[in-house]
Amino acid sequence: MMKTYFFDLDDTLLKLNWPVFEKAYYGGLARAFSALISPEKTIDYIYQSYLYMVAVIDQRSNKEKFYAKMAELSGIEAKVLMAKENAYYENEYDKLQSITTKNETMVQALRRLQEKKYPIIIASQPVFPALATHKRLAWLGFDAAEFLKVTTFETERACKPSLAYYQNLLNEFNLQPADCVMVGNDRKEDMVATQLGMAGILIVDDILDSEDDFVCQEMTAREFLAYVSSR
Repeated sequence: MMKTYFFDLDDTLLKLNWPVFEKAYYGGLARAFSALISPEKTIDYIYQSYLYMVAVIDQRSNKEKFYAKMAELSGIEAKVLMAKENAYYENEYDKLQSITTKNETMVQALRRLQEKKYPIIIASQPVFPALATHKRLAWLGFDAAEFLKVTTFETERACKPSLAYYQNLLNEFNLQPADCVMVGNDRKEDMVATQLGMAGILIVDDILDSEDDFVCQEMTAREFLAYVSSR
């Protein structure tokens, strides 16, 4: 049976230069909410809502959990907060593209797998809206419609490194873990998928390392390109 490849996005395919990206990103969000919330409180509320979204797994989408906590903390209706954030992603978010760079070798490897007709899921940490995640894919030259699925905070009810995140995807597409490969740069969040029986390939060029001892293959981007070229 043909393998289904799960790909992490940030710092696997798209290098974010996170310290610079984070400053610009949160600064932009703070400005977007400035008529409603002070910049300091905005960043605090977003961070607390993010932690809540990652920690809580229930029947709500990640988006619903995030905005429920933001509304609770700020005292502002969720629909008002959503409108402000959507405006930011529509009008300002693309300015961050100049901070990012493609991992050209990994993009080439992904294209190679597409040419070979492998099913691919973009298993991006689902803490961003679809608008933001799809834009980051567009910066790489991809359209979300090219993939079996792109995970976003609208579509998912769990986040990495919860096994529920991966199990939900396996269930959704009726996939067997042994027929799936998770590719990413984060030893904890990405390679935890091996606990379900998925194969794991850890890309070490921009590795986010941890003390976790998951059984996986470790490859550079160049080694991974050679690997997929031989499939």
